[in-house]
Amino acid sequence: KAVVSTQSTGTYFKEAEFVPWEFASSLVFPRYNCFLGRVRQLLDLVETTIEFNRLEKIEIGGMKGKALSKQVENLFLEFTEFVTIFQNISYNCLDIKEPAFKRDYEKFKEKIEYLDLRLASIINQGFDDCGSLEAILKMLDAFGTLLDRPIIRSNSEPKYPLLIQMYEQELDSTKKMFDAQNTMLKDTKNLVLHVNMPFVAGVLQWCQGMRERISLIRNKLVSLNHGAVESAEALIVFQKYDQMMELLKTFEHQIYKNWTSSVGEVSELNLDLPLLTRNDESKLISVNFDPQLVSVLREVRYLESLKREDVEIPNSAAGIYAKNDLFRQYLANLDLIVSRYNKVRETILDVEYPLIEGQLGHLDIQLDRAITSLNWKSEDVWKYIEETRHTTGNLEQRVSSAKDNVEAMNNIMAKWCDYPLYERKEKRGLLNLDDRAAMLEARYNLIKQDGVKIQEIVATNLTLFKATEDSDHWRNYLDYVDDMILDGFFNAVQCSLAYLLENTELNAPDIMPLMEARLELAIPDMVFVPSLAFGSDDGFMELIEGIVDDAYKLSSLIPRIAKHYGMDHYQL
Repeated sequence: KAVVSTQSTGTYFKEAEFVPWEFASSLVFPRYNCFLGRVRQLLDLVETTIEFNRLEKIEIGGMKGKALSKQVENLFLEFTEFVTIFQNISYNCLDIKEPAFKRDYEKFKEKIEYLDLRLASIINQGFDDCGSLEAILKMLDAFGTLLDRPIIRSNSEPKYPLLIQMYEQELDSTKKMFDAQNTMLKDTKNLVLHVNMPFVAGVLQWCQGMRERISLIRNKLVSLNHGAVESAEALIVFQKYDQMMELLKTFEHQIYKNWTSSVGEVSELNLDLPLLTRNDESKLISVNFDPQLVSVLREVRYLESLKREDVEIPNSAAGIYAKNDLFRQYLANLDLIVSRYNKVRETILDVEYPLIEGQLGHLDIQLDRAITSLNWKSEDVWKYIEETRHTTGNLEQRVSSAKDNVEAMNNIMAKWCDYPLYERKEKRGLLNLDDRAAMLEARYNLIKQDGVKIQEIVATNLTLFKATEDSDHWRNYLDYVDDMILDGFFNAVQCSLAYLLENTELNAPDIMPLMEARLELAIPDMVFVPSLAFGSDDGFMELIEGIVDDAYKLSSLIPRIAKHYGMDHYQL
């Protein structure tokens, strides 16, 4: 059904002049007006319920936040209990002749007025307790349309001008940070940037952060829809905001303009540099990718991530960044070449160097192309890198394997000293010679097996070094290995002899006998077994000499590595 009123009737007269009626509306529509008033009361009840339902999820921060949040929770529970009155009524709310609704509605308004006063007190306490403007605005945003309720608005009215003052302080703080940043740019170029960001992108991101910081607060202030944000003081503060935004815009424009004006020339100069450089003293090489190029690549990468329409990346920088993956591939492989080559240079021994001198010389000739003629714009760079990586990797792998073999040989010989040839049966018992022959054979067989391994290692290293067996350089290397084997036998013999000395030391404390000689009856004489007589074939002295000889004989079990000495083994 259409509702007819003096406000809407005129819309039906398009061609003729509209003449409104002159009689009072209350005389014609009294029942309609009463019904309309009842609907407005119900609308007020529903809107109030919706507004107060916001209290269910509100949490207030600050020192008193927990207590204030608890008060809000209690207030919401009271409201919920009171609203149930209208949920349980039995009469028709739209019946304008029903007097019960008027009584219930008046009680509702009285209760809401009381709750509004309490809520206004809570909001004011929360306002005073918040430590920053951002926290206050966050709290006000949580209460939403409740702030527009007349009682709450009137009680909170004195607080709103303070927001403008706090925002002005925020703008002043931002201006100080901007001035400090600008000063560092002029004096030390040590700007405050986001973590890991390069210079230009970091400045733009910092400026963007400052803009967002002051713009977010300004927008929230304007959205409050309060007279305080339209006052003369607020207009002055907002002018400060506009000035700060302009300063930030000018500052980042200056930084970006300076970078774009020089990035092209810097990039071209550095791309013309050779791939590698060599230290004349140490002969070590290094990748010659200038840090300025790295900076350009990082700048473009982060500038693209900012996704700002007002930032146009120069064609020269964009062209370099288009090859970012290619440069990354170059650098990864060149770093591998450099590390392998330098490892060979730094770890090669004097006795090993002559064996690979020729191979290293050929590699140096190959590397000279990257040091003198090839640059980052050359067309055949990748092909050259692949070839050089293979050559360098092959040499480094062979040299490292040869060194690992020598280390393995030393580990083998170290086991010869783990325990002496003969030991006591028990900790304080006699020297165990009961199964002497079996123990000796087992130990000798172990040394012989290790000798075979050592011979194989030497033969393998001959192949790894690509050496000539009858060359002087290889003989010198065999002498080097031969000396290590001599040291290994020396330590093995010393281990056994030292054990005998330690256990026969006259002045050693708490020493126990190591051997025994029994006095037996051999009619008609008394004799020692073994004989203590000097020169006896099976006497005690012969036993000692045999034990010592067993230890020295260890060095005769491996064929001599340095055969050019004309000796079959290492025992003199």
